Amino acid sequence: MSEKIRPTELETRVMDIILKGDDPVRKILRAQWKNCEIRDREYSGTGFFLDFDVSDDFPKLKENKNLEISTDENGLDIVVNIHGVEHGIGFVLFVRDGMIHWLEGFTFAGENLPDTISDFQLERVRIPRV
Repeated sequence: MSEKIRPTELETRVMDIILKGDDPVRKILRAQWKNCEIRDREYSGTGFFLDFDVSDDFPKLKENKNLEISTDENGLDIVVNIHGVEHGIGFVLFVRDGMIHWLEGFTFAGENLPDTISDFQLERVRIPRV
């Protein structure tokens, strides 16, 4: 049996910020997050993917079943600043078929992501959309 994958402090803080709020969508997704298993964590060099496994026992979103959420409840993007990554790291939570599916963390300028991230600063900013 393989060892259970646990979220890092960074992943936990980012997910908590993305899913904070009283709107029905975030409430359902937050319940999924609090009760999910992490299936896999894959590093790409310039980012990572954290794959979730949510039991079918938990409520799914009935509308807007496929979403990408990169902002907090106020519409601000979450950016993490760490030593050695000049432009920081951004995040997107992917929802598929009404369930949280994966969290992607990525560097903005294709910089390499360190193997471990222990010291970081989280900030919320408005990133212009094109």
